[in-house]
Amino acid sequence: MTRLRSYFRSIRWFHIPFGVGIGYLCFQQFRHTRKRERAKLATMPREELTMKEWKVSVLKRLPTNLLSRTWGRLQDARLPRWLRKPLIGSHVRVFGCDLSDIEEKDLQSYETVNAFFMRRLRPNARPIDKQSDLVSPCDGTFLHCGVVSQAGELEQVDRKRG
Repeated sequence: MTRLRSYFRSIRWFHIPFGVGIGYLCFQQFRHTRKRERAKLATMPREELTMKEWKVSVLKRLPTNLLSRTWGRLQDARLPRWLRKPLIGSHVRVFGCDLSDIEEKDLQSYETVNAFFMRRLRPNARPIDKQSDLVSPCDGTFLHCGVVSQAGELEQVDRKRG
């Protein structure tokens, strides 16, 4: 017991803020989980990739207006120049953004995260498919695809009120 006690006394301890430590642990857990989930998705059949009904039910019950407004305010916050590249760079990695087709390559030139997501593309970077029945001007993922009912209603996860 005395050896262990003397060992701990001989270690030079560095104090780091509690939040930084927790943030680092969360980041490492996120990376581990994302890697595991990507490996799992690669082996799943296409039919199983659609969203389960319970997930849609949970998404319907979320306070989407509050979450959307809060997220929007965070994305519109002006970033200090030294924080732009690491923060926007982390968004690029997390959301898988393709930087090869943008006009302005310097991430520090975007004052907000929203400014980055509304960036200009190089001319002819993404040509419009003339043969397609549906064309979208943005990158996105369908969360749920439903059938139009007899009443002309379609189940939606995200509703726009107003």
